[in-house]
Amino acid sequence: MLLTIVAFLFVLSVVIIVHELGHFLVAKMNGIYVITFSIGFGPKLLKLRFGETEYAISALPFGGYVKFAGENETDDSGDGKTNGNVSEAQIPTLCSRLCCTS
Repeated sequence: MLLTIVAFLFVLSVVIIVHELGHFLVAKMNGIYVITFSIGFGPKLLKLRFGETEYAISALPFGGYVKFAGENETDDSGDGKTNGNVSEAQIPTLCSRLCCTS
């Protein structure tokens, strides 16, 4: 019984990782700024920033998410910052990241 539960959780984790990785890779291929790639929900247990993206493992392992720039509406303060603490000025454009120097 315990082996069955462990095997189910392992297979579920692999499916979640592959699914979220699909979102992540398509976003990167299309020049979309990815703020966070997380396996799990809730409080982040382990965080690592590599490049422009924060990679995380969170407390509730029953899913995952990829947070893209522009997904959150601006807050009520009117300063242009999103709920993810990333302002529009901090998001690199596709042109500046790929080829242009101006």
